[in-house]
Order: sequence, then structure tokens, then C-alpha cells
Amino acid sequence: MHGVQPSRQSCLSDRSHRRATTSGSRAGEQGILVRDIWALLTATAHLRAVLGDRGYESLARKGETMSIAEIATYAYGHIDAARAELNAVSQ
Repeated sequence: MHGVQPSRQSCLSDRSHRRATTSGSRAGEQGILVRDIWALLTATAHLRAVLGDRGYESLARKGETMSIAEIATYAYGHIDAARAELNAVSQ
């Protein structure tokens, strides 16, 4: 991601994560990784910067109403469109 990123002080270090998951903490049992949380925070900050608060909130509200199946269909549709665009450019 480019540009806006949350403060690293707001996240745990990867080293702390390894200790937590190997000790059988709830975070480890549920598969939540600090790097995943960091990636989510970074992506969210980037989207807010690109879309603006109003645009981000509007899309977030729409996403909250989607089922897992709808989310997957939406994501795969965009992945397929991006692949088609890349294939068209490379030919």
C-alpha cells in the first residue's frame, strides 16, 4: 500500500505475535495474526485516503449488508475483470 499507514506503535510486533500463538492464546487458536491485522489497518487507511471518509463509509455500509457468498461473488467478479484487463494489455 502507498501513502497513509497507521502508526506501528498501534500494533503489536510480529515477535509478540509468535509468542502469543505458540502459547495457545485465543488469537492463535482463531488464526488471527498481527500481520493480518496490520495489513487490514493499512488497507483501511489507504481506502479512506483514496475514497474519502464519506465514500469509504458508504461502501462499508453496503458491505455490511452482504452475505459471505455475495462478498465472494463480488471479489471474484473484480478479480476476473482485472485478469481480463491485464490479458488485453499484454496481447
